Amino acid sequence: MNDFVTLFLLSAIFVSILILMVKELQMMIRKDRVVLVSSKVNQIKYPFLNAIDKYVANPQDLHFVEIGAGYAKISELAASDFSWKSVLAVEIDALIVFWNRLKKRFNKSAITYVKSDIFEYMIPQNSVVYCYMSVPVVNRLYNEKAFDGCLLLSLSFAIKDLEPIDEYMIKGFQKKLYVYDFR
Repeated sequence: MNDFVTLFLLSAIFVSILILMVKELQMMIRKDRVVLVSSKVNQIKYPFLNAIDKYVANPQDLHFVEIGAGYAKISELAASDFSWKSVLAVEIDALIVFWNRLKKRFNKSAITYVKSDIFEYMIPQNSVVYCYMSVPVVNRLYNEKAFDGCLLLSLSFAIKDLEPIDEYMIKGFQKKLYVYDFR
């Protein structure tokens, strides 16, 4: 019986990986999607940690929210380096959320994976929000006041006509991490 359960779990994982790979390929060839080049966590890690150290006095009193989280690598970094009130990874792709939740069962992560469209998701007040979204998406969220009461860390994309309180260069990535304080 134990061998059957192991075989079933391995088969489920294999099928999930295969489905995710096909899904990712489909997303890459769609004309109506903006595909952002993934960055390596090591390139973002130190500017990200420095921004939090500089602008967040008590992480345990705040939520950490990664919107458009994908595989939630930044959420994992935030959860491992700080104690937050909660860590939320918001993603619209059901397969990716399923995969993240499956991984959580094995690694006992503190992250809560939320399947939601970011334009319909209500970001909790008193949050540190991380995003790697295109300019139109970040501007729309800003105009809809989605970031009110939050500290925003936006990788690569600045909010139009709004000066960030800080910027961090991302070495080897030729991009910046923009910091906005809407608290």
